[in-house]
Amino acid sequence: MTTINRSGGPSRRARPIPYQLWSADEVADRLRGTLHLLWVDAQALVDNPLGDPTERLCLVYHPSTVRPARDLEHLYLLHGSQVSATSWLSSGALELLDAWMATTGQEFLVVMPDAWSSVGGTQYLNSPAVGNYLSYLSDDVIPEVDDRFPIHDRPRVRHLMGHSSGGLGAYNLITSLPGAFAWVALLAADASFEGVHLSTAHPAQRRLLSTYDGHWSRFDEARPLTGSDPSDDPLADQWMLAHTYSANASPQPLLDEHSGLIDPRVWSQWLQFDPVRRVLGDTEALRLVPHLYIAGGSADDTFSDLGSTALNHQLHQIGVRPTHRILPVPHHVNGFLPDALDDLARTRRQAATGGRL
Repeated sequence: MTTINRSGGPSRRARPIPYQLWSADEVADRLRGTLHLLWVDAQALVDNPLGDPTERLCLVYHPSTVRPARDLEHLYLLHGSQVSATSWLSSGALELLDAWMATTGQEFLVVMPDAWSSVGGTQYLNSPAVGNYLSYLSDDVIPEVDDRFPIHDRPRVRHLMGHSSGGLGAYNLITSLPGAFAWVALLAADASFEGVHLSTAHPAQRRLLSTYDGHWSRFDEARPLTGSDPSDDPLADQWMLAHTYSANASPQPLLDEHSGLIDPRVWSQWLQFDPVRRVLGDTEALRLVPHLYIAGGSADDTFSDLGSTALNHQLHQIGVRPTHRILPVPHHVNGFLPDALDDLARTRRQAATGGRL
């Protein structure tokens, strides 16, 4: 049975964040360690364009171990879009990780920051239309966690795993904080935008025309902050992307509302954030990652198998040779976790015997 340590809490919010805190209580009996509910005062998000809350939940899990937190390396988990930090609980992913740590003896302080926004996500970018979520991670979350859960002064004590949009977030973080993470995993990451982002473009256009008379404004007005009609999922994805990749404070949808044609200027703007296109410009930072793991799913409807393959190819061009896996799984994070965690364990064992981390 786990202990839930509730540190403080949110003040009155302008907009509700769909934190499923009931899942913390529900999962508690099935976890072995202590789950901390840490609230981060995110100065980087002050005056964000959407008016979203600046007090953010960061889940921190201390496994059942006699070792104090200061002796544990930190493993950061970045969630995907359309969910919040509590998705690690409701999806069962933290339980899988907890069981793996108990079975293997591999122990980490697991850090799960929140990157929800009222348009469904952030892509972990500093966006003029959404807010400074990359700075929020580097300037607010990591220092707060280090302050509350200090670690011994030794190199390479942080690891990073991101899934889907969180995989893009992991890429953004390692290229903005070179050398800050020892092991990095990109699971079904948003990469090769022709696959992942165009996969929802035409379904979104069809839904926009049939249900909202071709007007994004009508969809936005009808869109609830929590929950939606599954038929609107492609629209929600495209609306989120139109905000996060925008060059200004207004959303820039990829497709014209009426013709359905791709706007080449908008597409060019979006592609600036594609890891596959960014590798050559990020060479120095990427070479500072001691071990990089990337994985895609051959049953993934976002074509992450193709995206990871393209990213792997580009990384080889700059002399970075990640562990690359194509797994027979759909997009859900739980299908990727076992192989990624085994890679983390192998990497740590190699480091412990004097090999390259």
